[in-house]
Amino acid sequence: MADTVVFWVNVTGKNQLQRNQAGFYNTITTRLIHSYSRIMILKDPTWDNSKWGKPLNLWDMQATNLGFSIAFIDGLIKLGFKPTQQEINGTLHLWKYVGYLLGIPEHLLVDTEQQAADALYLWSKTQKQADADSIALAQSLYLEPKTVSFTNSTLLKNFVYQTNLGYNKLMLGNQTCTTLQIPNSKAVYWVRTIKNINKAMQKMADRSISFYSKMVQKGYQEQIKVCELYTKPT
Repeated sequence: MADTVVFWVNVTGKNQLQRNQAGFYNTITTRLIHSYSRIMILKDPTWDNSKWGKPLNLWDMQATNLGFSIAFIDGLIKLGFKPTQQEINGTLHLWKYVGYLLGIPEHLLVDTEQQAADALYLWSKTQKQADADSIALAQSLYLEPKTVSFTNSTLLKNFVYQTNLGYNKLMLGNQTCTTLQIPNSKAVYWVRTIKNINKAMQKMADRSISFYSKMVQKGYQEQIKVCELYTKPT
């Protein structure tokens, strides 16, 4: 989680994909980690290409890239925001370049919302239904707030844990949460309140460029604070 947070903050920061900046460094480092991981996994005699395909294959990389772009945009909409077409186009373009740096072939990278939705849908149709590994992965993610080291407060950890469950319920829906055995939480009502606040903030941003700019700056600063929490010494 810490590595992903650092990667996200650095890649999405202003001018951070220039060659001497942290986002570019993180992206190229990730590409090298992918390469090394492929080599080591394929050396493992228990890995079965006929069942699982090649490790970290290009199609799965494309799907992950779309998770950071079109799925992220979908998440914002579900949380009450209303991205402009310019913001949507910019997000897709940003992650197209990141995907290029990671080694995804250009013909697999998308330019439009429709292309992104089609590509993600096509990938999803090749995936099997959730199994024990899917449930175990989901569990490790939703339990993660209980294991963080940046606070010793049990109350705070449980608040974040319950809030995350609420986000899962709102954004994934009942069927997916049931399939992945993600627990129910009354915090979904709190998350719905956050959604309503977001809607109000969005309306204010639509009416004022100055307010919009402040929202953008505040949002990124909050992400940096979260990044610092994950990366500071225990």
